This record gives sequence, structure tokens and C-alpha cells, in this order.
Amino acid sequence: HRIGRTGRAGRKGEAILFVSPRETRMLSAIEKATRQVITKMQLPSSEDIADRRVLQFMEQLSETIESQELAYFETLISQYQQEHNADPIEIAAALAFLVQKDRPLKPVKHVTQRPAREERERGPRQERGERPARGSREDRPPREKRAPRPHPNEPDMDTYRVEVGRADKIEPRNLVGAIANESGIESQFIGRITINEDHSLIDLPQGMPKDMFQQIR
Repeated sequence: HRIGRTGRAGRKGEAILFVSPRETRMLSAIEKATRQVITKMQLPSSEDIADRRVLQFMEQLSETIESQELAYFETLISQYQQEHNADPIEIAAALAFLVQKDRPLKPVKHVTQRPAREERERGPRQERGERPARGSREDRPPREKRAPRPHPNEPDMDTYRVEVGRADKIEPRNLVGAIANESGIESQFIGRITINEDHSLIDLPQGMPKDMFQQIR
């Protein structure tokens, strides 16, 4: 990140610094060495980004209608409507989807609660006392596998759901490789991966920039 280019040749400007959870100590050292406090910014939410994209989309529609010759495309759409007896609004919605499918207008939701935390929130254990008589092993129901406890040095993570699993012959290395290649996140920052039958759960660093999340998505 070439922060020095922002104020080159006496100019003024603002630079944004992206800091991973493991780099907070380095950030403190930089602040101490430069005697400057780096102000923490509030990242835009997925709703903020979606609202901005919707506004830009509406503006592009207005500009295109006012500045472009659309007679040929009107003929194409009219022909499609007559041949398929389609609703004009539905046709317009399909075209909007094709244009915006790589930059979705709807807010993106992701899982923010970690499986290990769900285990902790199930309530206190039964008070210790006389243990009930145990049946034979054959009579006991199979135990549920508990999510492993987070490592004490593990950075804050969010858990994301991916709609592929064992049925798709997915392995953890496939998810790690895909995410590392698409987003540039190093494999050491990718946390716990749980492969289920029809979906998988993967831990990624908390506070990930939304544009990076869109790239991964």
C-alpha cells in the first residue's frame, strides 16, 4: 500500500489503510513512531453498498434513456414480448439482472455467529449429582459432534456459509484454494472449515472489506 503517493509534492489527500487482526500491534508501533493517530473508519454495510448501487443503477437508466437511440432495442423487446407473451416488467427485470449480476443490488447477508458460540449458548450443564444408571452402549443414542473450541490466539472471525458440500465432492483444500485465488487472502488467515452434506462453513477474518466479500461471493 503506497501511502506516500497521497501527499506527494506538497499535495493533500487522505489514505485508507487496511489492517488485518494480526497487524494491530504493527499499527500501534506505526502510530507511536509517527506520533500520529490513525482514525478508525466505519466500513459501509452491505445495505449501504446496495443502496448506492441502486442509486447508480437508476441514474444510468435515466442517462441512457435521455442520451441513447433505443429504437432498435425497443423493436427487439417488442418482438420477444409478442413471441413469448411476456410481461414487459418481467423482461426489464431479467435485463437488469443480466447487467447487475456481478454487482448485486440486494444486500448480501452472511452468518455472523460461530458454531462454537452456539455450543456455549445452549445453557449451563446439569448440576452435578448422582449420575443416572447407564444403559448398554447399544441403547445409547449416538453423540453429537461438538464444534472445536477456538484457539486462544485465533483472530476474530466471522463464519460464512457456502452452498457446496460433501455431495459436491468438496474438500477443505478446494475452498481454501478458491478463496485464496479469488480474494488474495493468504491461507494462514482462513480459519476453521466444516464440510456438511449440502453446504460448508468457513471462518474468515472479521471486518473484511465488503468489496473483497463480493469478490469471494
